[in-house]
Amino acid sequence: MVTDPQITVLGGGIAGLAMSIAASRRGFSVELIEQAAEPGDVGAGIQISPNGAAVLAGFGLQDQMLKRSVTGQGVQLREFSAGHPVTRLNFSKYNHRYGFHFFHRADLVALLAGEAHRSGVNLRYGERITGVTSDKNGIVLTSHRGDFRPRTLVAADGIHSIMRPLIDPAARAPEFARQVAWRAVIPNTLGNAGIAELHMGPGRHLVHYPLRDGHYRNIVAVEERAIWMADGWDHPEDPEMLRQAFRDFGGSVPNLLKSIHHVNIWGLHKYPVPDRWHRENAVLIGDAAHPTLPFLAQGANMGLEDAWTLAALLSAHELSVAFQKFSEERQSRCRAIVDAATKNGGYYHIKDPVLRFFAHSGLKTLGRMAPDMAMKRFGWVYSHDVTRRYPML
Repeated sequence: MVTDPQITVLGGGIAGLAMSIAASRRGFSVELIEQAAEPGDVGAGIQISPNGAAVLAGFGLQDQMLKRSVTGQGVQLREFSAGHPVTRLNFSKYNHRYGFHFFHRADLVALLAGEAHRSGVNLRYGERITGVTSDKNGIVLTSHRGDFRPRTLVAADGIHSIMRPLIDPAARAPEFARQVAWRAVIPNTLGNAGIAELHMGPGRHLVHYPLRDGHYRNIVAVEERAIWMADGWDHPEDPEMLRQAFRDFGGSVPNLLKSIHHVNIWGLHKYPVPDRWHRENAVLIGDAAHPTLPFLAQGANMGLEDAWTLAALLSAHELSVAFQKFSEERQSRCRAIVDAATKNGGYYHIKDPVLRFFAHSGLKTLGRMAPDMAMKRFGWVYSHDVTRRYPML
C-alpha cells in the first residue's frame, strides 16, 4: 500500500467529497481543499443510478440517501407536440437493491460533506488554488496561503480542472457540441410519483422530475444551436427566451415553463477523455478526468465509482502502481459511458417528421412487446458495482 498516509483532495464536489470519505475509511489522513466558503445551495437536480448509489450505501448512507432523495420509478418518454406517451422505461429491475434517486445537488453535497467531517477529513473551505507547477519533487500548489507540496494529490476539481493541462499537456481542447441547456427548479404541481418525463422534439428535448420530497421539480431543456455559448451553470437567462424556444411543446410543458422565474443557460461541450490521468504524485478523478454530456446522467456516478476504486487501490499498492491500475481500470469504462451519452442525445432530436414518426412508433411497439429491452441497453452501466469488486474489509 501507499506508505505515506497523507492525501490532499482538490475540489469539494461530489467526486472530491466521496474520495475524501473513501480514503479516510481506508486509513488515510485526508485534507480537502475547496474554493467555496462552504457547501452551498447551488446547482439543481442530479440523478444517482444504482452504480453510484452502491457507493453511497457502501459509506453507510443508504438511509440518508432515501430520506434526501426521491426514489426514481422510471422515465416516461413523450412526443413534443401534445405530450402523448411514446414508451416508458421502468427502473423496477434495479430498485430491489440500491435503486435510482433524484437529488438536489446541494442535498447530496451536504450529505457527503457531513460524512466527510464525521470521518475526520480536514475540510479546508474558502481556499482557492491560483497556480500549479511541477518539479522533480512533485506538484506544487499555490493559494493565498502560499505554496505547498501535497504528498499525494487527487484532483477532483471539475470540468475546468487546473490540474488536467499539467497532467496531460496533450489533452485536446473541448469542442462546442452545438447545443445549449437551460436549468431551473420550480415548485412541483405534478405529484411525487418518482417518474422523470422526457419530451422529445425536433432539435430539442425537455426533461423534468421531482426533487426534495416532491416539493420541487427540476427542469432541463436542451436545444441545438450553432452559436457558441460558454460552458458552466452560472449564466442567467431571461425565462421568456426558454419559453419561446419550446413554444410548440404541449402536454405539461407550457404550464411548467410559465412557472419559471429564474433560469440559467450554458453551452454543452464535448471534452475528449485525456489519455493520461496521472503524473508523479497526482491523479485526476471525476469530471476532471472524464467530463461528459448529460444525456445518460452519469457524471456524478462515475465520480463516485472513481473515488471508491482509487481509495481501494491506494490502500493495496504503491503509489505509481495504484495510479496505473486506476487509469487502466477506469478509462475504458468511462470512455464507453461518455461515448454512449454523446450518442444518446441524438435519439431525442429527430428533425424529419417521417423519421420521427417511425422512430416513435418503433419505441411504442418495443415497449409493448419487450418492455425491459430499452433499459437492458444500459444494463452494463447500472449493474456495475465497485463496492463488490473492492469490498471495505
